[in-house]
Amino acid sequence: SAVTHLVSTTRCSSNGAAAGQRLCGRTIKYMSAVLSGQWVVASSWLRASSAAAGWVAEEEHEVHGDNSSISAVSGLGAGGPRRGRLHLEGG
Repeated sequence: SAVTHLVSTTRCSSNGAAAGQRLCGRTIKYMSAVLSGQWVVASSWLRASSAAAGWVAEEEHEVHGDNSSISAVSGLGAGGPRRGRLHLEGG
């Protein structure tokens, strides 16, 4: 079966990105997921799905980017996982 999601731990950004953004580490698995158009979600998605006894919508748990690329000043790098997913979905 095909891999459809990458579940990642998220933490606060060390580069001053906006508060509340879900950021993960930049790893090979993360970059592969972004380039493959897979969902990159925080572990909160698994907890919410478990509590709901079924898969919940990913959008509320989608990772905004990685700790290394998001600039609080320019916003560059934000939304990479979403952009990669939508690009491959044709949107």
